[in-house]
Amino acid sequence: MGRRRERRLLVAALGVGLAGPVLVAVVNGATFAPQPGLSIPRVAAVWLQMALAVTVCHAVLARRRSDADPLLLPLSVALCGLGLTIVFSLSPTQAQKQVNWLFAGLALVLAATSGLGDLTRLGRYAYLWGVATVVLLVIPMLFAREINGARLWLEIGGLRFQPGELAKVTLVLFCAAYLASARGELLTEEPRYVGGLALPDPRYLGPLALMWLLGMALLVVLRDLGTAALFFGTFVCLLYAASANSGYVAVGGLSFAGGAWLAQGLFPHVHRRLEAWLNPWSDKVIADAGYQVTQALFAIAAGGVTGVGLGLNHMQRVPAATTDLPFAALCEETGLWGATLVLLLYALWVQRALRIAVRQRERFTALLAAGLGCLMALQVLVIVGGVTKLIPLTGITLPFVSYGGSSLLTNCLMLGLLLRCSEGAQ
Repeated sequence: MGRRRERRLLVAALGVGLAGPVLVAVVNGATFAPQPGLSIPRVAAVWLQMALAVTVCHAVLARRRSDADPLLLPLSVALCGLGLTIVFSLSPTQAQKQVNWLFAGLALVLAATSGLGDLTRLGRYAYLWGVATVVLLVIPMLFAREINGARLWLEIGGLRFQPGELAKVTLVLFCAAYLASARGELLTEEPRYVGGLALPDPRYLGPLALMWLLGMALLVVLRDLGTAALFFGTFVCLLYAASANSGYVAVGGLSFAGGAWLAQGLFPHVHRRLEAWLNPWSDKVIADAGYQVTQALFAIAAGGVTGVGLGLNHMQRVPAATTDLPFAALCEETGLWGATLVLLLYALWVQRALRIAVRQRERFTALLAAGLGCLMALQVLVIVGGVTKLIPLTGITLPFVSYGGSSLLTNCLMLGLLLRCSEGAQ
């Protein structure tokens, strides 16, 4: 029953993924006649290949994991289809590369759902996941080259990869594994009161605090405060999920705000981000760090309620539009309706993840599903909040929508792990 429901939803999601790029191609002057450049048959052929890959993925799930959640794959495919439409309107060349990365991502989904046995075995290697997180953060600091003020990307054989993206998943695995083993003590040990806040025994929080301090120190050196906010937010969410102590959320938020304020006074790159957030319209800011923010606000305003139409945005000339600002281009082309649809898709994705978490019997898989859901929600909050000037703009990618191979592969890995968790949900 669930797989039939998934099949119907996939047809709708693939329809969006095929119709969008074809409409963009028509707007850009493509025709049905064969031509060396852009043509509708060539565009349709590429996206039909994507449809075939999604169909294979669905068939394998129906055979191997028939009890897996039936909504997660269609939601992810719909987001990918909308993302490919926006990326195609901004850069057809990058859209073709993104389709290739999507093929690899779907293969990773199948590997995660079919290749993993008992997920609880992953919970036995908490410190291995912790070490892997640190290694993935240290590698760019040693070997990566600086781009736009941050050292995040490795280049191997002409391919650019961001190890920090994979570190998000290993961090969730570490926190879930460690908290699963310490959850009983976190809930039953007699707390120690410090300033009115109930804290558990330090021996249970020591390794987590050490991991957080080391990760934050590395991220400050790498000067990627967006990823720092994402890591810390995920850490706090999982700590709350394991302990049910809301005081951690309050203290965590205040401590991060204080650390961010200290960082903006110490690092010029962070100060420029903060300055661009507070007043991007000043003469000295708008031509530098405030350019992306102001252009995103112009795009959102131009889109209005109904949008200007697919392929008619002005964001092509904005630097890093396909990675940092696809939500602004989406708002301009589809208006408030399209932006609301995308946010609802993300909300439903996160709801399914949390639903899987609360229906788990095993502590580790419950915390793993909750951590992946929180990670997705925080990524969307950070980038959408930055584009709309709610918070400072950072280089976080919009999951499944932004251009980027390492980001798409990481999101597909998260999808595969969640599908695997959902099979055991009771």
